[in-house]
Amino acid sequence: MKRIDFEKLADKEDANSALNHKKYLDKDVKAAVARVMNRFLHNKTISSEEESRDLVNVFVPDFTERIISAYLQTNPTEKGIAVTNIDKQYIIDQIILYFNLSDSIHKYITPFELKICLQLKLNQKSFGALKEGLVNKLFTSVREVSQEAVIAKFDRGDQYYSLGHVITNPEKNKISNLWLTKRFVDHALGSRGFNVSTPVVSM
Repeated sequence: MKRIDFEKLADKEDANSALNHKKYLDKDVKAAVARVMNRFLHNKTISSEEESRDLVNVFVPDFTERIISAYLQTNPTEKGIAVTNIDKQYIIDQIILYFNLSDSIHKYITPFELKICLQLKLNQKSFGALKEGLVNKLFTSVREVSQEAVIAKFDRGDQYYSLGHVITNPEKNKISNLWLTKRFVDHALGSRGFNVSTPVVSM
């Protein structure tokens, strides 16, 4: 009679269970993200269902990976993993942050659209891609550290440094966000050769 390796069998069952839980997690995260996206689609923050689907496809793997990473800090496998209310609130907060930053960058950079396109030789589609890239980069930076830490990355010799660094109380967060957006965009465009203060020469 063949001896049954119960330990190996249990490990296989745990692995299968963990895989199933991971699949359910991905499905639940996608549902949570889609619910938030529908709100933004409804209030016209998102212009189309295609844009909504694209953002869902970007956010779902990211949020899923972060939830799994946090879970594995206290568990050996993904077995038993599920989307918690804390996870759902995190997803909502992060998506709101993304759109707030997107709105700030859009409002700041749009008046310079013609100037930027002329200097950097961009068409309208390339300008849209530039804005999207700026939003993604700032979002990645801000979500990892505190806003003040992002501000502190700027050169202390910068004339705007002390202004942004001291704005820390909650009542002035709006001013601080505007400052952060301006300095980030100016710095990012400057590295590509664009200077906001450079006048456009008319032909």
